[in-house]
Amino acid sequence: MKPSGEEGIRGDLEAALRETPLFSILDDIQIKALTEKAAVQAFVQNETIVHEGDTATNFFVILDGQVEVIQAGRSLAKLGRGQFFGETSLLGDETRSADVVTLKETRCLVMNRS
Repeated sequence: MKPSGEEGIRGDLEAALRETPLFSILDDIQIKALTEKAAVQAFVQNETIVHEGDTATNFFVILDGQVEVIQAGRSLAKLGRGQFFGETSLLGDETRSADVVTLKETRCLVMNRS
């Protein structure tokens, strides 16, 4: 039987992180620690998640849905489940290099730099 409630959600988050190449070297304890410090945020279609030029403080892993990365009005990439963006926020006081806009309803695991 699959766990329900908070335990089930955390289990789903841990599974999503294990599927993400960036986190593939982490062990179960490290994955669990990450999910305990992260939040899940839902976005509607055509919502701008991050704006080019804004201060970067959050890192995002796409749990489901799809986003488009747009720089200076030009599409750079489309990202989906298991892919991530905002990694420069983990390195210091960087600004966003592009807009990220949802192409459909999207849920992300959001980690704050702190």
